[in-house]
Amino acid sequence: MEASPQRFTVGQAVVTVFNAGDIQYDLAENLIADEAILRDRYAAQVSAPLHVPMQCIHIQTPQAVVMVDAASSEIEADSPFRIAGYSPPAPLPEQMAAAGIDANAVESLVITHAHWDHYNGLTVPAEGGGRAPICAQASVYMGSADWESAEMRAALAKPETLQARTFGVVAQLGRLAPVAGRREIAPGIEIVPTPGETPGHVMVRVSSDGQALYCVGDVYHHPIEAEQPGWAAPWADLESICAIREALAVRAQAEGALIIATHIRGAGRLTQTKEGVRWVEA
Repeated sequence: MEASPQRFTVGQAVVTVFNAGDIQYDLAENLIADEAILRDRYAAQVSAPLHVPMQCIHIQTPQAVVMVDAASSEIEADSPFRIAGYSPPAPLPEQMAAAGIDANAVESLVITHAHWDHYNGLTVPAEGGGRAPICAQASVYMGSADWESAEMRAALAKPETLQARTFGVVAQLGRLAPVAGRREIAPGIEIVPTPGETPGHVMVRVSSDGQALYCVGDVYHHPIEAEQPGWAAPWADLESICAIREALAVRAQAEGALIIATHIRGAGRLTQTKEGVRWVEA
């Protein structure tokens, strides 16, 4: 596995991709697909569970410092996503410090959606007890549909839940900012609604000097979903995510944009083939 972090430039933006730790992801169980095509064309990918990263992205431009997602390798012992015997990397705050990045300089932290592997590192143990935000000065943005969901409301009411220990802490500090539509959070950095994986899923678009980057969260979990945009996780809204993928593929190819997805290592681009769209490692 390649070392974390990885670094890219997009115009004047410096993009650093950290892996907070690998999880186990079983495509055979977590992908609604044409079974014949899946077993014939993608046999290697579905023969056994894959080990995929939880990537968190730091973006620094001359005008702003932004993070996308905040994960942690601390996973419940009985989770189907936990890798037996896995030795995780250093916690995200330590990785950032080792890369010369000050977490307290982050001004905006965007959580792409309210699935645990995108926000379970949003807070860390505080001196004297309790929890504190990983980026102490940042406003935390998330899709309003995820923040306002019945599931979130119920979880926030219980202090022991992950949601209460992360989103609840940030909300109490007055730093949580639900987003209902497109929002520019800094020059050239925009939050874009991309419902499908969850109702409030968002992505982040970065534009600098004629170059573009999309931090797409779980619009794709695996390159297979770029090639087969009609295949999706069983919990996703298929109609919504298909529409998002179609629009993203058109625009990203037109721009030659770099794409970073949480669970696809590093970064990639979408390219057109005779069969459709293919994910190519950058």
